[in-house]
Amino acid sequence: MLYSPGETIGGYTIIRRVGQGGMGVVFEARSEDGTRVALKIPHPQLLEDPGTRARYDRELEVSRSLIHPNIQRVVSTGLDEK
Repeated sequence: MLYSPGETIGGYTIIRRVGQGGMGVVFEARSEDGTRVALKIPHPQLLEDPGTRARYDRELEVSRSLIHPNIQRVVSTGLDEK
């Protein structure tokens, strides 16, 4: 695993791994202000493929537009050097 509990990524500190799927890993994390968030990190090799990267970017755009109590809101996106 590339990331471990206690590590900070883009202002979010990883608490624990919640799950893993075909696209990546989801962690429970805390923002700098203490807000609990879900942190989704795609598998690095998937983002090397332009088609998969485009699909992931579309997923982010669609997710930003959804407002529902059962859907996590996208609060930020970014790239990490790791």
